[in-house]
Amino acid sequence: MSRKNEGFYSVHSDFLELKRTQHHSVSLTFIGDVGVGKTTFIEAYGNRRPIQTLHIGDNTIDVHIMDTENIQHHEEVLRVWYKMTSLLVLCYDMTDSISLDNIAQLWMDNDHLNSESPIILLGTKLDLVEDMALATIRGHEMKQFIKAEDVIFTSTIQKIGLDEFKECLVRILGKKLVVPERKPRFFCF
Repeated sequence: MSRKNEGFYSVHSDFLELKRTQHHSVSLTFIGDVGVGKTTFIEAYGNRRPIQTLHIGDNTIDVHIMDTENIQHHEEVLRVWYKMTSLLVLCYDMTDSISLDNIAQLWMDNDHLNSESPIILLGTKLDLVEDMALATIRGHEMKQFIKAEDVIFTSTIQKIGLDEFKECLVRILGKKLVVPERKPRFFCF
């Protein structure tokens, strides 16, 4: 690698291979039924900016936020997005049990998902939940069933869960920033 290319990143379809650089890029794709609050959460979290910057230690990470709201009926576009995503955020409406069931029955059963991408399960509309105990138990059960890294319960109206979501991102991406030392290899010809 030449000197002028140092500091850049490389994205692979199976996940993000982080090189020993200071600047990285990841894609974060929000998936879920229509009307569960994906776009509302994205707007509350990202202040309507499609790229967020996170700092983890000495690393700067550009997080490209991809909202499937306007393209859910375009299978070919979704296929490309799913394969390129570094981290999946599966969203459901905590007041609608069908949207939670669809996480396992529809969204996780999609052959196009990148099975190597970590998953965050995101429950929305927490402020409208009547039976909090049941709603959180069902969320935790689904987290285990789909093997998600975490489940986060949110309310964009009350600004609940936004910081927790960011902390979860930092934790998951921080794990991927640990690059083992490689011993130099010498070749004799």
